[in-house]
Amino acid sequence: MSSRERARALVLHATSVPVGWPRVLADTVRNRTPNALNRLLQPLRRWRYLRFYLGDEYERLSYVPDWRDAWAAAPGLSVDLCDINDLWATARARRRIPGYELIVVLHSAAGDNLSRARALEPLLQRRKAPLVIFFGNEYVRMPEKIAFTRSVEAEYIASQLPSDAAAWLYADCRSHILHAPAALNAAVYRPLGLPRGVDLGFRGDVYQHAYALGDVDRTRVLELFRQSAAGLGLTVDIEYQRVNRNDWNLLLNRWHGVVGAESGARFLERDDRTRSAVVAFLQDNPAATWEDVQRRFFADGASAVSGKAISSRHFEPAGTGTCQVLVEGRYNDILRPGEHYISLRRDHSNLDEVVAAFKDTGYRRRIADQHRELVMVAHTYAHRVEAVLKAVLAA
Repeated sequence: MSSRERARALVLHATSVPVGWPRVLADTVRNRTPNALNRLLQPLRRWRYLRFYLGDEYERLSYVPDWRDAWAAAPGLSVDLCDINDLWATARARRRIPGYELIVVLHSAAGDNLSRARALEPLLQRRKAPLVIFFGNEYVRMPEKIAFTRSVEAEYIASQLPSDAAAWLYADCRSHILHAPAALNAAVYRPLGLPRGVDLGFRGDVYQHAYALGDVDRTRVLELFRQSAAGLGLTVDIEYQRVNRNDWNLLLNRWHGVVGAESGARFLERDDRTRSAVVAFLQDNPAATWEDVQRRFFADGASAVSGKAISSRHFEPAGTGTCQVLVEGRYNDILRPGEHYISLRRDHSNLDEVVAAFKDTGYRRRIADQHRELVMVAHTYAHRVEAVLKAVLAA
């Protein structure tokens, strides 16, 4: 298919959290810097303050480049990628806006901070093409995100949440809601045939303001295995830090299994009221425990609607053939316990059975193989982009 036959699409993304003019100027200059010079500057990125200006801040949040790459490679589209922190790129997009047949705003541009996205509101309001917005972190800044959607009259919101939860959260928007959870980048996460010397591993952040999410399932299960490994007869490699895609792929290939839980908040709110109150309470009471927060804010349930969801961390192990031990959950109705992962109850009451099942090499291999088969057939990022395009074309 020639470029003239493909629909022209503009994909707005960000390589760093879109906030502040220093960040905007740094990304604009960095994007204009030749690759050779960028390679020479690479060693300087080890310094904390220089990393802000010289590095790709989202490099270690793998789903961000995975979504971007999937849209860039979408068959049937001629895609212009626009980093919203890049002044030159956004100026170019402004000039070309009437010619696009589809506009997509990705999580990196509409997740952690909407200041740059809001600056582009006049541009998006003048579009002639349908607009699809992928919101990141659908448990914070929701009044701002909902207001932005209404202001630009987005035709579609592509949500990572289960469909019923997303329908509730965006009920005040006049947009069609698309189910668009994370997926697998099969080009990055693949079996490498490396020796697997560790039973269970994990890499990732400690959730900032974790208590404000409404539960501590992930933290508790990680600490359970980290502290009890020797007694359970397991070797573990659990560290609280982000790693880039290639390093994460290597780690997954060296582990028999990973530990995890659903992502997101235990409750959803359209006004951020409870989350803001919890954060303020913790600032005033830094020694408060989870039990203190739970008793004060969640005793009656902040919301009947859960914001827990599947994440990219639940698909990447499938690519490498790595078994998952996960806290029981819904996982967007995609993964099934005992078929795609080994399920640990929230109260950890079946821990002995979980460990026994995991140590059964044949069972563990079967779980990993079934998980990989499911994901490769229907849950790669290419599948996600295809589903969004079908929904837009059908309308």
